[in-house]
Amino acid sequence: MKSLRLPVPVACLCLASFARPQDSHYWTSHYGTRATLLGGAVIGSVLDLSGTYYNPGGMSLIKDPQTLMAAKVIQYPHVSLVGSDRGSVPFNSTNLGPAPSLIAGTFKFRGLGKHWFGYSYLSRQDVKLGVSVSSTGTRDILPDAPGSEKYVTQFRLEERMSEPWFGLTWSYKVAKNVGVGVSQYIAVRTHRASIQTLVEALDSGNSVAMALGARQYHYQNIRILWKIGLAFDFKWATMGLTMTTPGLTLSGTGSTGVNSTVVALDMDGDGDGDDFLAADYRDHQPVAFRTPFSLAAGLTFKLQKVRVYWSGEWFAHVSPYTVIDAAEESGLVGFAF
Repeated sequence: MKSLRLPVPVACLCLASFARPQDSHYWTSHYGTRATLLGGAVIGSVLDLSGTYYNPGGMSLIKDPQTLMAAKVIQYPHVSLVGSDRGSVPFNSTNLGPAPSLIAGTFKFRGLGKHWFGYSYLSRQDVKLGVSVSSTGTRDILPDAPGSEKYVTQFRLEERMSEPWFGLTWSYKVAKNVGVGVSQYIAVRTHRASIQTLVEALDSGNSVAMALGARQYHYQNIRILWKIGLAFDFKWATMGLTMTTPGLTLSGTGSTGVNSTVVALDMDGDGDGDDFLAADYRDHQPVAFRTPFSLAAGLTFKLQKVRVYWSGEWFAHVSPYTVIDAAEESGLVGFAF
């Protein structure tokens, strides 16, 4: 079978300047062998059990709904960091590993021949990122000390985030070529990150000054959402419409930490080093995580052995918000020595 994937219509490109930036939403990963090859442009196609995610309305139209589908795709992400200085060395990191996958199946109830029931597990997000950049040199970084100082800097970033979706799908065959369905998902989002910056300096008098700044957070959010789909399967084309609801939070909690330490730096300009330590750690903090309402449409043309796929999705605007509150540096509890 030959397949050709068309881009979003030119009309959508004309509206790009009016679009507001959002998260990657539901297009970060793709599920199923065909959906992966087609970049997820299968909202208007009745293909396999990946439809529990892409369009639950088409599940009742599948000729062989007993097939259990499990797909595993290997990904090769690449991260690059480039410093602002001309002589800085780019930092590159790669990680070969499995991409998010889908496992789905079906079950039946007696007397409900036109009804289709299924279950699915989606690995929607899976991020593991670790970056450590260090540098040494000689520069005048202490304005109140004469001459240049030897310095060491270090930046560290560690982040992990996972979000599996557990779903149940119901689909009903309204007519020979029309199906409607709903997938109900429970999403469990776990996100933790820590950022640390350290600067150390040694002046001409062998006195050491240091500044440390660190922030960290961890939260878990459990929410429920629904994807509603309508599918049409004709001889010359298949069409699909889907609606994804915003997530409804069931529970959420998190923790934050902020640390700011200064040693032997002249903070007030009196010529003497000022030592300062401030920290704030909070547990059992409330968490607010929002996802937008969205509408999607897809169309597949059947041209003998050639298939032309098109899909597009619109996401409602979500205003900026705070997922978990952390103390500002001005509000830290500090100790001066």
